[in-house]
Amino acid sequence: LEFLQDLVDVAWFERDYALAARHYREAARLLARAGEREHSVMSDIGAADALTALGELDEAERVYERARVRATSHALPVLQAHVDESVALLAFSRGRYGEALARFERARAGYEALAMPQHLAIAEKQLGDAYLELRLWPEAERLYAEALARFDALSMPDDTAWTLVQRGRAQALRGSPAAAAGSFDAAGRLFEAQGNDAGHAAVALARAELATLAGPG
Repeated sequence: LEFLQDLVDVAWFERDYALAARHYREAARLLARAGEREHSVMSDIGAADALTALGELDEAERVYERARVRATSHALPVLQAHVDESVALLAFSRGRYGEALARFERARAGYEALAMPQHLAIAEKQLGDAYLELRLWPEAERLYAEALARFDALSMPDDTAWTLVQRGRAQALRGSPAAAAGSFDAAGRLFEAQGNDAGHAAVALARAELATLAGPG
């Protein structure tokens, strides 16, 4: 089994997702036979992740759902929440927004019940992103505020900065340019402190979007 894990690691590093999926499936089978239920379910989730990377989304959803059924059956709530989060991202990418929101909320509730603040904060930010995409800006801002408070308490500056960018977009879209500029400024300072060039580019793009919304003048 350790050898299989090494093979999976190599396959991911080389972006050979088809090979990674095969190794994960073999690991899931062998682990189940050995009675290692938790690690077997984790391998199922890994296989679904690899299938998602391959674009085999129908099969990925099928494997995720099998993993969730198994996680529920074996009382593995952390893995249940993880699957809900993964399926939410997949559903959202396929335009199934109602399902995505429900799954994000279920993952968020799961992490909250399990007292996993880092995972909870990330789930809140992802749910906020979904609301932002759907132009439900007050809901997005509320979730970003909750996520920011948690990221700050956990000393997670990178996640804080990216959430500030998203909150700034929500503020700009609902017609609060001053608040948006403040969020972008705060994100920019955090990205500068981290030397994060991609973050700087994201802030510049967001500012350009804000300028477009403001119009000439």
